[in-house]
Amino acid sequence: MNPVNTADSVVVLGTGAFATAFTQALAQHARRPTRIVVVGRTTAAGRDLLRNIAPAGRAAHVTALCTATDLGLHADLRPLICQYLPRVVVVCASLHSPYYAAGAADSWTRLVDAAEFGFTAPLQAATAVRAAQAIASTGLVDCQLVNACYPDLVNPLLVALGLPVLCGLGNVATLAEALASLLPHERCGIRVVAHHRHLKPGITAEEEAWVQMPGADGPAVTGALARIRAWPRRRRNDLGAAAGGRLVARLLSGATVRTSLPGIGPLPGGYPVLAGLRGCELDLPAPWPRQTAVAEQERHARREGVTVHDGKLTYWGATRDLMRRIGLAEDGTVPVAEWNTAAQALIALRHRLRRSSGASPSRLPV
Repeated sequence: MNPVNTADSVVVLGTGAFATAFTQALAQHARRPTRIVVVGRTTAAGRDLLRNIAPAGRAAHVTALCTATDLGLHADLRPLICQYLPRVVVVCASLHSPYYAAGAADSWTRLVDAAEFGFTAPLQAATAVRAAQAIASTGLVDCQLVNACYPDLVNPLLVALGLPVLCGLGNVATLAEALASLLPHERCGIRVVAHHRHLKPGITAEEEAWVQMPGADGPAVTGALARIRAWPRRRRNDLGAAAGGRLVARLLSGATVRTSLPGIGPLPGGYPVLAGLRGCELDLPAPWPRQTAVAEQERHARREGVTVHDGKLTYWGATRDLMRRIGLAEDGTVPVAEWNTAAQALIALRHRLRRSSGASPSRLPV
């Protein structure tokens, strides 16, 4: 007999900045009794996160606890899923921090910068794959996976592996939330088609995100997007995480939410959607044909160095060249089933590069 959820439990995997802001928002916007289980690599990290949950607003509906477990490459999350029977599992942990360049540059940082962010895809995917595998293997009814770790690429990878995932958080949702904070709007009227790449400086006018929002003309939106990209990463991170916490609170209440989200099924990038706990469907305005929108997001995925096609991670540009040089993708591809092997190789390379302070991307110690 399959286990059945008996309460609104949300398992949050990770204790970093995104997990903290997400958990705060979920606690404050919960519309019904909710148990939040924060999972970190140490119990101390989980306790630090929980101390930051403000007791204001609807937090009285929330009980929160923390636990520690392995979130690494070989993690087995089935016992955790069986113990807490979550309605939603939110992945906020990966094996490559988005703040990798916050400290002094090292050889690994220079290597990632010489490629594109897609180079780190197997490291981004690790915890999400293990969580999805745990949900699938336990047979938990109505448990949904929501992934905040590079969902533009990782969620299509999960689908290619035959694993369950509802949607992503951040990225296009961050841009939509930031635009709403800058321009007069009707929040439910904002629709955005954008890729993770649109958070970075250097986007040309031809590459710009597609935005439809009431009361804002094209130049105003373009100027607002440029301002958003200039914000500190932490500010954007907190906005996207808070939007994610509010979204999950509304989904748990049974609502169908009109919003913009990344990681919808096998599609690269992010889109306007109608989201519910039963699934998400695209909600593109008539001027934006689905085929055109998906093709545009595919173009941005290639610019970030990797796409998912025909059961393979396919690498592009500088990322393809680097993958070949380190012996991971001689033909420019890696079967999705071998993501773990690729992740192990990248972890070993990162360790070697950080031990070899003089190494450079042109002289890899492989």
